Amino acid sequence: LIRVPRSRLLSSARGGRSTPLGRIAASLPDTMETDYLACWLMTESEEGSVDHLFKASLPRDLSHVADFWQPADTHFLAGTYMTRVIEQRQAAERVRFACLKAA
Repeated sequence: LIRVPRSRLLSSARGGRSTPLGRIAASLPDTMETDYLACWLMTESEEGSVDHLFKASLPRDLSHVADFWQPADTHFLAGTYMTRVIEQRQAAERVRFACLKAA
């Protein structure tokens, strides 16, 4: 376990809302909490800062995400880019399995 100071925890107030991009997003209708997170992630922070180290630890792509999802699980992802990634991977796996079956 690690201890993280409360001041370093990510929240919409500390995160995206405090960035210039977040302040613009706050003035737009229908801005959601996830939008503030995106604003914070897109804002550069100082090299060596805790924020920079946190962002550097995030995956660069979605290759680590599992390919096989049940429909009951994917409804949580409705409307997100992840849905498209999962559908594309499942389609590729169906083609792969069909080729193996035909061989």
